[in-house]
Amino acid sequence: MTINRGQNVIRIIQTFELLARPQGATYGEIAEILEVHERTARRNVDIIMQLGIEIIEIGREGKFSYKASHEYVRKIGNTKFPCIFFSVPELIALFLMKTNFTILNGTQIEGYINSAFEKIASITTLKVSDMVNTIKKIYIKSYDFDKDYTEKEKIIDIVNQAIIKKKQCKMSYYSFAKENIAEYNISPLCFFSKNGGLYLFVRFDNHKDVRTIAVERIQKITLLNKNYKYPRGFNPEKLLENSFGVIFDDPVFVKIWFSSSQAKYIDERVWSTREVKNYCPDGSIILELNTSGWFDVKRWILGFGADAKLLEPRELVEELRSDLQRALNAY
Repeated sequence: MTINRGQNVIRIIQTFELLARPQGATYGEIAEILEVHERTARRNVDIIMQLGIEIIEIGREGKFSYKASHEYVRKIGNTKFPCIFFSVPELIALFLMKTNFTILNGTQIEGYINSAFEKIASITTLKVSDMVNTIKKIYIKSYDFDKDYTEKEKIIDIVNQAIIKKKQCKMSYYSFAKENIAEYNISPLCFFSKNGGLYLFVRFDNHKDVRTIAVERIQKITLLNKNYKYPRGFNPEKLLENSFGVIFDDPVFVKIWFSSSQAKYIDERVWSTREVKNYCPDGSIILELNTSGWFDVKRWILGFGADAKLLEPRELVEELRSDLQRALNAY
């Protein structure tokens, strides 16, 4: 009889239950109760030990019996499970992962995240809630003026299904530029978060390029029974590496001078995977990089005021000068 992987896992759990008894169990008892060969019983105990669970060897009635240390046992209902020990760095990593997507607070997805952490807590020896409260005092997350997605749960769920199944969707979307709601057939590729917002990389039926849409502007969406092919060569991680915001235009090379008062701030961060920093004798710095989304880059430069100056490309220097003149005229 062929034993599938699921049955093997069940038998390992059953083996642990026997080891968790006050008297433990011998290899022979495990084999008899689980109706397996004694070699299988020995192998299951070895697997449990490889998971880092302490198994104590005790003498009982002239035979060796094996028992799980009580520190590694947690009873849930009528079943005993192995406890999992988390180190402080591991708990910090879990906490940071949990707090990474605060833009989904108030949605059903937050409930799923909390439920998953409660399940983790149920099989650990530590009070995870106490540890999390301690970690919160160490790592404070700043608020990014997150957008509200509490009314978009169903939309996010449908898009999740579409991405997993590679299905197209029919979408009603509000455009700020056109100030109207229009319907599109889209192929949703993946979500990403930026500046407190949740966005989606998509391909429109009538357009080959990958575009970005804001999730909160999706008014309605339905799943279509039509598959799509993931675009060849599309790499969202690489695209996001070289972007300043959520507008992804053709790549543009920029060369920007920053004053000495801002040079340290510019130098301490990596702004692009293909950046070059040139240090000037007066303490100022010149940053060269290839990026996408000129609108976002322009807004970023303007935010530095007189402490930043675009040097190249010349045509964008003229555009920036014109924008500054219009801003001056407004005052």
